[in-house]
Amino acid sequence: MRRIVEMLGSMKITVGLLLVLLVVLATGTIIESTQSREAAAQMVYGANWFFALLGLFTLNLAASMTLKWPWTWSKVGFLITHGSMVVILVGSLMTEFVKVDSQLALWEGQTGNTLVDHSRHREGAEVPLGFTIRLDDFQIDKYPGTQRPAMFRSLVTITDETTKVETQHRIWMNHPLHLGGFKFFQSSYQMRDGREMSILSVSRDPGQTVVFWGYGLLVFGMVVVLVTRIMQRRGLPEGYFPESGPMKLKQQKMSLGLILALGLGFAGTGEAASVSAETLKSLHSLPVQHDGRVMPLDTMARESVLEVTGKKKWAGTDQVATVLGWAFNSKAWADSPIIKIGSRDLAAALQFPGHKHISFNGVIAAPAFRTLVDEGRRQAGQELPLTSLQEAALKLEGRLVVMHGFLTGQALRAQPVSTDPVDPWVVPQNTVDPGALEQFGAQLAAAPQQNYPTAKLMQNEVLYNAVRPTRLAWWVLLPATVLAYFRWRRKENLWQTRLTSILLIAGFAVMTWGLAMRWQAAGRIPASNMYESMLFLAWGVGLFAAIATLTIKNRLVIFNAAGMSTLVIMLTDLLPMNSFIHPMPPVLSGTPWLAIHVPIIMVSYALLALSAFVAHMRIGVEIFKPAERAMAMVMDEAHYWYVQIGSIMLIIGILTGSIWAASSWGRYWGWDPKEVWSLVAFLAYMAILHARIDRWIGGFGVAVASIAAFGTILMTYLGVNYVLAAGLHSYGFGGSKITFWLMVGAVVEAAFVGVGFWAFRRNGKQKPMATFTPAPISMTVEPPNDKT
Repeated sequence: MRRIVEMLGSMKITVGLLLVLLVVLATGTIIESTQSREAAAQMVYGANWFFALLGLFTLNLAASMTLKWPWTWSKVGFLITHGSMVVILVGSLMTEFVKVDSQLALWEGQTGNTLVDHSRHREGAEVPLGFTIRLDDFQIDKYPGTQRPAMFRSLVTITDETTKVETQHRIWMNHPLHLGGFKFFQSSYQMRDGREMSILSVSRDPGQTVVFWGYGLLVFGMVVVLVTRIMQRRGLPEGYFPESGPMKLKQQKMSLGLILALGLGFAGTGEAASVSAETLKSLHSLPVQHDGRVMPLDTMARESVLEVTGKKKWAGTDQVATVLGWAFNSKAWADSPIIKIGSRDLAAALQFPGHKHISFNGVIAAPAFRTLVDEGRRQAGQELPLTSLQEAALKLEGRLVVMHGFLTGQALRAQPVSTDPVDPWVVPQNTVDPGALEQFGAQLAAAPQQNYPTAKLMQNEVLYNAVRPTRLAWWVLLPATVLAYFRWRRKENLWQTRLTSILLIAGFAVMTWGLAMRWQAAGRIPASNMYESMLFLAWGVGLFAAIATLTIKNRLVIFNAAGMSTLVIMLTDLLPMNSFIHPMPPVLSGTPWLAIHVPIIMVSYALLALSAFVAHMRIGVEIFKPAERAMAMVMDEAHYWYVQIGSIMLIIGILTGSIWAASSWGRYWGWDPKEVWSLVAFLAYMAILHARIDRWIGGFGVAVASIAAFGTILMTYLGVNYVLAAGLHSYGFGGSKITFWLMVGAVVEAAFVGVGFWAFRRNGKQKPMATFTPAPISMTVEPPNDKT
């Protein structure tokens, strides 16, 4: 019996199962992307062999805990962590076989008292509610001046079938109704012939409570493991780690500092409007209603010029002057080739081969354009894939619509018609030139209506646009990184140390100011799309860099954090992402979980990005500095702490996302590709930590594995959106240029690791392996090993 338990609880079985699970889960997302969600559920997530695999994993967890007997204080974190996984798997099994999963669609005035279960194991079964629910009214809130939903809600009456007592309730996004053991979630709606239908998701899941208890135990257990590691690390004998000249590492400060950080074309024939400098400056901050919110004309002009022309400025002209020219000199601009075509094939189809821009009238006169747009709309309506020509034509149509708004004088909606902030604004009458528009704005600002934005608010957004905090931040952080590098590689210099710290803190302050200004302009936390999540990622790394320079005092860690902070904010600024503020979809509104989940998950990405940065440096040592064994050991130690703490933050981010999903959709886990790949990433890092604990791999092997694991983070963050283009979290489409650059990055990484491995093997033949192994951080303190 003992031998069976030892075999089941083997660390080799654990790591093997982790790797098998992550491969299986990744395969499921590919099946969903290439076939369908139903196919993935049938072939992977709901297959009997998959349940058998999870069962084997549960046995492995239970057996590994048994093998730790007798249990001592140093094993408490291990036991809690592994026990919590068993609790989560048991709760998930309860969800799979006991949960009621249904939808209830009601027209206004219609009632219902029975559900049809859609869960996998009771498909079609009727479930009585025990009460009657009637839809009294369905309401839709819209973003100002648009038909875009900002929120929708259902007003319902519940009638108890026994007492006949009626009660009224409201159900809206992220605010479900709990009644009779069921949860009712506002899911979607339909409108037909003047009637409105509300579609409610309904669930009853006794396994959810069990799973959430498991979540809490898992996080607590991982924190206990971390504290145990730190205490063991502090108990290591003096001189256990070598010093390397200016790279002397104060390990206790580094570890505690990491924890502290977690407290945490053609020239147009049209001309720009002839406007005096004073008038132009005034019009930059003129409030206009656009894209669901009130913004300064400066923001609208910047977005419109970029959308229409594909350039931040057309012919180097101020954006506001450009759009004023479109509005007040429309005849000339209608014949100016300024609209970005976006595709060589589309340019040829429109009979403009080799041209990058086309005029408004040129598009209208091209017969092929209307044909392609009609075909594309028909295909999209039938949910059929579009050809590249159809996609390009629909995007060109979008640019045409923006330009049409200015040419017809309908875009400059600067006059509110009521005090209701949702009502559409209109174009002021008799504003025949920019001067008249400026005069109108001044009159309205002198006697503003209720809910009219203040001049200060508009000026702040104009300042935000002009300063461009992302650019300013990396301009400050880049010299800080250079100084941090020389500080790391050379003898300590007081002025260099102070200047590095000042620049790092200044760069972080710029990022913080930029986030705060964007938050103020949007009226919400800036965390609703890819660009804004990148801002939080850069901010998270910048926060670590600022804290590191103040508390950790280790020059390698500071250089690592400074370099990664610079790289991330530079990519945020330079990558072709839409940086303008847009309305949030209803599912992201009205919930605190957006402000909880996104910062946590982005901080975890930041720490794991730092680990990948150190991993590259570690491999670089083997290639370029093979004699510096002490440097390699210091990097191995820093790398471990990044992975350990980053993994904790990652699982906290995953679990808060799961809780958010439960509050929004009625299910804490739905095998959405984003969810699955986040789990794949966590499993990858767990495999690394377990393999390191069992001493199968040393510092170099951990670095290689960490680079591969960070690839799963990139797949979670970018690949699901732009490569798979599937699931509820998908922002993008498979044809994005990001797909190409991800593939290029993978090839470059493979080549770099290959060269590093060759160098590592070469160095191993020249020196005894024991001279360049990492310091182990495991449940028991052991001497360095000689594994890869």
